[in-house]
Amino acid sequence: MLVFLGSLLSAFSGEGETDVEAGGVIMIGPIPIAFGTKRGVTIAMILALVLMISWIILALLQRRM
Repeated sequence: MLVFLGSLLSAFSGEGETDVEAGGVIMIGPIPIAFGTKRGVTIAMILALVLMISWIILALLQRRM
């Protein structure tokens, strides 16, 4: 939904040129594979780290129950 809304906003903004930055992380077990622009990879790695820490915390909390 966010990608769709962002596409609509950029299409109707009327600006000629825009800079596109993208990045992603594929996790294969404990090994992250990052791709994209430098800023996109940095943001994607931070989000992947937050998700991994959240998963560990939730797993530990579930074990205590």
